[in-house]
Amino acid sequence: MELGERQWHTYSVLNLCVRTRIEEYLLSVWDGKDLELVENFIGIMVRLGLERLNMFLRSLVERDVPPEVFNEISLAISELGDSLSDPYSGMH
Repeated sequence: MELGERQWHTYSVLNLCVRTRIEEYLLSVWDGKDLELVENFIGIMVRLGLERLNMFLRSLVERDVPPEVFNEISLAISELGDSLSDPYSGMH
């Protein structure tokens, strides 16, 4: 989360290799039952432009996670639009 917060203030996208490693780690520890953890995943995803994590969350259906988690994911997806590849677009 801290790296995401720091990166957010630089207005520059992380190196692809670093983003890939972060995504791989996050996907490997995904639980989907803990709302606070899911909120953190979304925050990291948004700040670092993690497209693979975005696609993973978009692939989830209501029966995959508890209702409150599904609602949080759905809300985030509706606010984010189609792509996160450059979360700082228009901010530099």
